[in-house]
Formats: sequence, structure tokens, C-alpha cells
Amino acid sequence: MDIYFDLIAKDDEDYLTDKDLKGKLLPVNNIFNAEREVLDKDLIPAIMPLLIRNFPHSNWCTTDSGDISGIDKSHKYCNEDHVVITLHGGMIKLLPPEKLQLAMEMHKRKTGGVSDVRSFVLTDLFDEDPLKVLLNDCRLLDNTYVDVVAYDQFLEEKIIRGYTSPFAVVRPLSLARETISGNESVERLLDHSGEVRDSQVIVYTGGKKEAQRFIDKTVHIKWSTLGVWHPFNLAAFNPEKSQARFLYLGSISKFGLNGLSDISYEASFVGYHAEIPDISIAVN
Repeated sequence: MDIYFDLIAKDDEDYLTDKDLKGKLLPVNNIFNAEREVLDKDLIPAIMPLLIRNFPHSNWCTTDSGDISGIDKSHKYCNEDHVVITLHGGMIKLLPPEKLQLAMEMHKRKTGGVSDVRSFVLTDLFDEDPLKVLLNDCRLLDNTYVDVVAYDQFLEEKIIRGYTSPFAVVRPLSLARETISGNESVERLLDHSGEVRDSQVIVYTGGKKEAQRFIDKTVHIKWSTLGVWHPFNLAAFNPEKSQARFLYLGSISKFGLNGLSDISYEASFVGYHAEIPDISIAVN
């Protein structure tokens, strides 16, 4: 039976449309074949901020959003060498099916491709490091433009970001490590006034206003805990390696905002046909 997600309602307060926007869940047994399913059907893969809009959904899903980590000694976006880049839109372009399949084959042969925390090692898969290209040139290797912003700048933005044009937010690794990874109390993500302060929640959802809306929903449906997961404090995580992983959105509180899913699991992108104007995410 086909499963559809309600992405944007026609009465959405921040989005004017005459019909609901729905996306189809595409469950497949592995990540590279899941990508092929999206591409073969000529669908637009939904990013995390779009999927957050009518959260929670009936099923977990894979998003066209991801975390990329590694070294940036230019200090263009922060004053630390080690960075985490959250990319919304373009993950399938960054890591197309043939590269994911190559990574899995290399991993089976124990020749690289996949890190000890089950991320895809970019420098094993490409001659040119996609992380450096993204930060230096604001583009992916296929020349897709990406709007790259520093986290501090992202917090202060008054523009409206869309769901179809790729953008990326750069945080210092030290800031990403401040997030307590796991299924813990919602309160850990808030300041004393009840506003969202956690950087992972803010960048995953697409901004401060979206983050607050997301947290308010979890409180409304009486979730006392929320899974917010990442690998950056694990002993096996190597901050020196350029590596990337897809983000997953859970359907229950335990899995929540998941940047730690194992790449060997099945994948379920949400694809849609409709073109939506690039003015969808509410201003901070």
C-alpha cells in the first residue's frame, strides 16, 4: 500500500497555495537503490525542513539533507579547523547512487569508503574533496550552487529560505558536540525561557522559528523526550576525515532528528512532483 506524507497544507500560515502538497514514501532495501528510485521516478526528494513542517508523520524517512564534517583551515565560516556542515538539498547530488554503491563495495573489501561511525568517506570516493569545494566555491562537484552560511549568520538571517534551492549551514565541531546525543529530555534543547538553543535542532529544522515550532509540536503531543542523534562525540569518530551522512526523521520520539542512522539500514526518501515557490521556510 502506498504511503503519502502531508508536506504543506493549503491553509498553512506561511505558505499560500490552493491545494495540499503531498509526498510519496519510497521504502527501498538500501540507500543507493533508494536514490535510484527517486531519480528514476523524476521526483524531488524532500529535505528535512520540509518534512518537519507537518511533523510527526506515520513513518520514519530518509531526507535529502545531511551532515558533512572535516577540516577547513581557511576559517572562512568559523574560527576553528574542524567543522560540521548541514546541507539541505543536494545530498543525492553530493553522493549519487554509483558513489554510494562504490563505498559499500569498498567497505566490504575493507579498503575504505565507509568510516568507523558508518559515514561515507568523501576522500575515498572522489579525487577532489567535496567538502573543500563546497566551502571554497559554494558548489557541489556537479556545479550545483549551494548558498553556504556560517551558523552565527544563519541565526541572524531575516530572509526566507526555500525548500528547493540547496543551502548549507557551517558550525564549529565544538558547537555540534554540545548537543547531547540520544533520546533525552526535551528540556536539554531549550534555554531558561523555553526557547530552542540547541544548534543541531536549529540547523536540522531550517531556522529558529521552525525549530521552535517543531519543539512546540513535540510538547503538544506530549513527548517528554526527543531523540536528537549525532556521531561527533563517539570515540570512533575521526574529525580529520571528510565524511558525510544522510539525515533521517523519525516518527516516534526515540528517533526524532537522526544524524546517526546506520547506512546498512533500508532507506525511505519522500518524493514529490509539484513545483513549490522557493519562499517556503518562515523567517527566523
